[in-house]
Amino acid sequence: MNKRLTAMILAALTLAAALAAATDASPNQPAAHAKIVRIGTVDAPSVALAYFRSAQQGVSLKALTVQRDQAQAAGDNKRVKELNSQGEALQELAHKQVFEGKHLNKLKTLMAAIWPKVAASAGVDAVVFDAMYVPDGGEVVDVTEATLKELGADEKTRKLIAEMRAKRVKEDGE
Repeated sequence: MNKRLTAMILAALTLAAALAAATDASPNQPAAHAKIVRIGTVDAPSVALAYFRSAQQGVSLKALTVQRDQAQAAGDNKRVKELNSQGEALQELAHKQVFEGKHLNKLKTLMAAIWPKVAASAGVDAVVFDAMYVPDGGEVVDVTEATLKELGADEKTRKLIAEMRAKRVKEDGE
C-alpha cells in the first residue's frame, strides 16, 4: 500500500475516532447534545517547509554537522560517509514532503509534540493533512497558520510559503 494512501486512511480513522468520542449517544440512540467536531487541516507542503526551516530542525542539523566535523577531525571516513548520508536523506525527505507531498507520515512523527499544541491553540479536536469526509455537524478549520506560528516560522519562511502556494495555484489553474 502506498504511503499517501496510508496517510489518507489514518486521517479518516482519526476523524472517525474524534467523531465517535465527541457524541454522547449510543449506537441505538440519537445524540441529545452532540458536540460539533472541529477538524483542523493543514497545507502540508507549507508546514513541511516551515518545519525543515525551523529552529527545532536546525538543532538536529547542527548536531549532525558537529558529529560529522568531529568524525572528519578524527579521520573516521566511514562515520563521515554515514553522517553525510543521513544529511542527504533528510534533504531528500524535505524535498519529497515540500514539493511532492510524499512521506507525510514522517512529518506527523517528526512534529508529534507540536500537533497537540496546534490543536489546543486553534480549538480543534484533531489535526489531519486532509479531511476526506466531514459529516453533518462537523467543521473543517485550516490550522496552517497556527502550525506556522507554533513552528516559529520567520518572515523569510512565510515569503517562501506564499511564493510556493502562488506557484501551485497558477499551476493548478493552467
